Amino acid sequence: MIKAILSDYDGVLIPDEYRGIRTLCPDVTLLERIESAYYATATCTGLWEELRNAFALKESDDELRMLYNTEDDEQRQFEARVLDRYREIQGDCLLLLLSNQITDRANYLRARNHLGCFDTLYFSNELGLQKPNPAIFALVLARHNLSPEEVIFIDDAQENIDAASALGMQTIHFTGIESLDRIRSLLS
Repeated sequence: MIKAILSDYDGVLIPDEYRGIRTLCPDVTLLERIESAYYATATCTGLWEELRNAFALKESDDELRMLYNTEDDEQRQFEARVLDRYREIQGDCLLLLLSNQITDRANYLRARNHLGCFDTLYFSNELGLQKPNPAIFALVLARHNLSPEEVIFIDDAQENIDAASALGMQTIHFTGIESLDRIRSLLS
């Protein structure tokens, strides 16, 4: 019996998460490589300096932080549609968010206060672990006394899907909102 949905944020709730910062950092592969080093750390101060060095930028930490957290209307509308889908199942099971995030982005998401349909928000920077490390999944499941078989994991990254599946979770590889159609059948 499914007792929880464990969802990613970037790439699931919001598409194309780098729209703002990509105006200055067009090489998304390099951006992701630099950023990922800060997913499991309590601070991301060094990230902004690394981005300035890698992309020859002059913007301040605050300017880069603002661009990093910029979301446009299309992204917000998409996010609202996904959140509506999650609200449809709210109360049927636990709704948990597990996202690899840098500290500044996690703080921004918490401050927006728009993720109220989730019972608990977990960000990698706060846990000191990042997906696809199996330990991050084990930690979240243990906090809710869940076994992997009781969880549906939703993510856009195949490596994270593979890690969750290897632990015994049912998975939904998110490729668009229609991917969420499987939730109801898995909950039945």
